[in-house]
Amino acid sequence: MEYENLMTSMEASADEKIAELTDKATAAAQKVREEAHEKADEIVRAHLDSAVIAMEAENNRALYEARAAAKKEAAGVRHEYYSRAFEEAEKRLETFRQNGGYESFFRKALAESVEALGEKEPVLHVDARDEELCRRSMALLGIDCAVSTGLACAGGLNASTPDEKVVVFNTLEARLRSARERLKLDVFSVLYG
Repeated sequence: MEYENLMTSMEASADEKIAELTDKATAAAQKVREEAHEKADEIVRAHLDSAVIAMEAENNRALYEARAAAKKEAAGVRHEYYSRAFEEAEKRLETFRQNGGYESFFRKALAESVEALGEKEPVLHVDARDEELCRRSMALLGIDCAVSTGLACAGGLNASTPDEKVVVFNTLEARLRSARERLKLDVFSVLYG
């Protein structure tokens, strides 16, 4: 019986050892599975994070390009309206000569030109259509100088020294060119608030 007890005791001890080793192996396997899942989750998160970063970068690039294109298009539209505003002004200048205020403008432009030139004997360059108006204005202002009718313009005049080294441009077209640059910001403000 002792032998049987010994065998039973050894079997029980072996069963305990097997159970203990099985539990340790199961726990170790479970730990390996958990670590593998964690590692897999980390890899998936890393790939997702890099995909999200890449997607955000692509979205930002596309947004930047869209904004740049919109700004470029808006600038083109602004420039188009700016050009149209001055084209309309040029059209109106063509009929300014028939306007009741043209004679007063011409007289003022004549006085400004002669004063700006500071020449004792300036030469006035006018459109042939303004020759009579020029001579009347000179008489009213007490100006005596040569008048050349070789200028073709919508109105106004130029004044020069006799050698034409210095010229004061005071035609409607010259004033519009000057105003175009000087008033650029004002025109854009009116057009776009």
